[in-house]
Amino acid sequence: MANLSSLVHELRERIAASSSTPPNNGDDVVLETRFRAVLPNLLHTYVVPSSSGLSPFKPYISSANEREVIAVLKLFSHTTKNFPGVFYHGKAGAVLPIIGRILPFFAEPAFRSRHGVIFETVGSLLSLLRTGERDAYRQFFIDAMLVVEDILYVAMHHADKASITESTRVLIKCFCESFTGISGDPALLSDLPTSSKPIDGFGIMINLTDKSRWQPFATWIIKLMNKCLTEGTLYVEGLVNSPFVSSACTFLCYGDADLQMACFDFARVLGALINYDIVPHQNLIQSISFILDEAGDGLPVFRNVAYDSSMGGCLHVLHSTCSDDVVKLTAADLINVFPRSILNTKSAELKVALCNAYIRIAKTCPPHIWKPESLIYTLLSSEPCLPLIDCFQVALSILGPDCVGAKTSDTSMVSSTSSDKRIENLRVGGKRPIQDQDTCKSKRQKLEEESMASNAEVHVSCKLSHIVTCEREQEHANYMHTSLLSFVELLKPTVVKDTPFRPEVSLTALSMLCIVFSKYPQTNLSLFITQQIYAWIPWICEQVKQGCSIALDLSIYLEAVHCVLLLQSPLSMENTFFRNNGDGADFVNIVLKLPFTHSFVLSESNPPWRTKCLSVQVQSKIGPSLKTESILEVLDLGLHDEADEVRIEAVISMPVIVLWSGLDVLRHVFRRLDFLENEKHEKVKKIIPFSLGFLACLYGLCNVVAGLDETACKLFFKSENEKWSQFVEHVLEGFWCPKCDGRIANDHELRSKILHLPDIQTVEIGLDHDYIHLQSIFFNLLYDESSEEVQVACVGVIRRILLHGVPDIVLKTKSEWVKCVENLLLHKKKAVREAFCMQISFFLEDSVLSCLFLDGEASDKTKEQKFLDKIKHALAAAEDPQVFETLLESTAEIMIAVDIQSQIFLFSLILLVDQLDNPI
Repeated sequence: MANLSSLVHELRERIAASSSTPPNNGDDVVLETRFRAVLPNLLHTYVVPSSSGLSPFKPYISSANEREVIAVLKLFSHTTKNFPGVFYHGKAGAVLPIIGRILPFFAEPAFRSRHGVIFETVGSLLSLLRTGERDAYRQFFIDAMLVVEDILYVAMHHADKASITESTRVLIKCFCESFTGISGDPALLSDLPTSSKPIDGFGIMINLTDKSRWQPFATWIIKLMNKCLTEGTLYVEGLVNSPFVSSACTFLCYGDADLQMACFDFARVLGALINYDIVPHQNLIQSISFILDEAGDGLPVFRNVAYDSSMGGCLHVLHSTCSDDVVKLTAADLINVFPRSILNTKSAELKVALCNAYIRIAKTCPPHIWKPESLIYTLLSSEPCLPLIDCFQVALSILGPDCVGAKTSDTSMVSSTSSDKRIENLRVGGKRPIQDQDTCKSKRQKLEEESMASNAEVHVSCKLSHIVTCEREQEHANYMHTSLLSFVELLKPTVVKDTPFRPEVSLTALSMLCIVFSKYPQTNLSLFITQQIYAWIPWICEQVKQGCSIALDLSIYLEAVHCVLLLQSPLSMENTFFRNNGDGADFVNIVLKLPFTHSFVLSESNPPWRTKCLSVQVQSKIGPSLKTESILEVLDLGLHDEADEVRIEAVISMPVIVLWSGLDVLRHVFRRLDFLENEKHEKVKKIIPFSLGFLACLYGLCNVVAGLDETACKLFFKSENEKWSQFVEHVLEGFWCPKCDGRIANDHELRSKILHLPDIQTVEIGLDHDYIHLQSIFFNLLYDESSEEVQVACVGVIRRILLHGVPDIVLKTKSEWVKCVENLLLHKKKAVREAFCMQISFFLEDSVLSCLFLDGEASDKTKEQKFLDKIKHALAAAEDPQVFETLLESTAEIMIAVDIQSQIFLFSLILLVDQLDNPI
């Protein structure tokens, strides 16, 4: 034991030092030799399966001490991973006997709590076998498939209780071919214990006498198969056969929760990796539907989050890879359990899988199969299920958003002062719009009868004529419209009740509907839902005023408000809640500050920083409706927040506030630049240059005397299929300035939404001092050598900072810009030089050249020649070939940017020709 203790101590030291020092092969050989002398004794002494397990007349008490066995197995696992030479680098004669000695412990009830450690040890040995002897690895996999089939026979035998007596003993001999293959080789480290050897032939004897033995053994054998399939796909995927797959999947009918989860994972792995049709998609999906249907009013004991997540991962792969025929045949079963399962489960994976299945069913089958009205019931979940939004959107696209939402003839955006008559018509029992009156004939009874159609009827319905299909879709659209109106009426803050319409549930349901219908603002239902969203703001503020506990999911509510604001122009807000409801502006400000002043129920999918980001996003897009102080109050909270994500959102929202609210607020935004100057975290600093550049473009508009519409900055973004949890990417990709971006290729024509500056006549002036401060922050970031990414970002916005500076400012900062050119041409970082290469042509603007390279002194050189002299001097000073290369590329970029007939083109060409004999 003293020798073992010193070995373990040395092993720990070697593992700890291996990450920082190069390996010493000589020392490894010595250590491996010492381990080979000790490990066999450990195996023979401690890793011995229970001999009593082979007798039905003795209690199942392990002869080995659990703690000692697990300690030895952990040692083997570490040794396998760090010193494979101990096991002859995966030679079958060294690895297989150890695996054979360990496998029977999976059938030991006393070791059930430690099966995870045993699995890790066997898994590391199998990985070593895969790299050492692949043929033996493949044979082990084949034998394991036969073991699964044998265990299924045992399970069926136990299910037939009439065939079981008290003295019944079940032993299986397994892995025969694997051990036959090494029978002629000497035992390198260990041999099988006598209790595990068969009387005749080769293999391992396993006692599977009762359920407490065969169920865990089957569970971990299938998990080992999953490991082989995922890590050794290339070696074993061609070996998988139908009897094995059928047997493994059949364990869903005989196993406990652990075994069923192993089966789910197996089907998931097999469905994702195996490209031929041996997976019983239909049977597995129907089995999952049956398990979900067993829930009733509550979950069975065996179903927890882990179980549902495993089942959800399996369902997702099976349903996304099966044929359309299987989708049609299993549609009715899945739809039948869909609403209740969404409400009952706590597993996000299962919710996503069910929603994805619903979407595919909706795209494949007629509406009476997927029951669009059942989606409304799922909104009453105590926890928001965001994938339901996609389900609603697919349902609307199939049924027709104008039919479900009732298209309005009013082209204005949502307004709290909209016609009372129009809103009154939206009340339950009110008249439908004229275009929908001819189709208001659907009856609930008829829809229920249709939804009970058998699977055979699914195929028939798919063959109906186009006219009949359209009629049925219209009927469902009408019923969906009526149901949604009734449902939204119950979501008003004034009528919220106890279960199921608790305030937090009602607000979440309304928010999700708002996100769905925000894509269809020209429908009456969208207008109605949006008004309900605004109606909750005073209620929330009243709860805060009374000091009530806030259990609302404010994140999804703010996301709904954000979606509404994105689809409106700033000036369309003139008649909205924010302006015409007395204290509405104050209410909005209170709600937007809640994420910073109150705590909410948190989850991994909804951290506090996400809600704060959404608050900042909303405040930046309210437009001129709120007072400037109110807008900037939330901005200040975001700039000072401790979460990097929130500060990033606040930084990029600074130009967005100006875009939505107008140039009047630019002065107030400039005064917040000090916050950016003090930022220390690189993640946030990478965004600051972009914000400075966009603010520079907006500052340039302050000096435009006329034609603001033609020269104004715009924000392009897509209004379809976008996720708005973080708006940063949309601003970086969609901001457009005609002066800076006019000659840069973009995909703006693919973006369906364009935001223009509000048409405000008064424009701020006298911001020169603030702009110089902006430039100062820019140069400080540019010369900060601590982050290459920040420097590259700064170089990328040089054109914005430079082109929008008025001549007086450029002249005042002339020396800094000249220094900037000289520094960037010879910068030691290649990425920075390459970024400047793409920006250098903007220095050729006539106004820029005049300010920087005309000093009023008599000279025989033009301003263009003086600028090129900077490149010429850099070429002469360059010693690194890579620097020389980027200088040539910069010269070529200048030639591309100018007219071929211009003097600067000729001067650049001569400069390049002069470098032909350069030794670098």
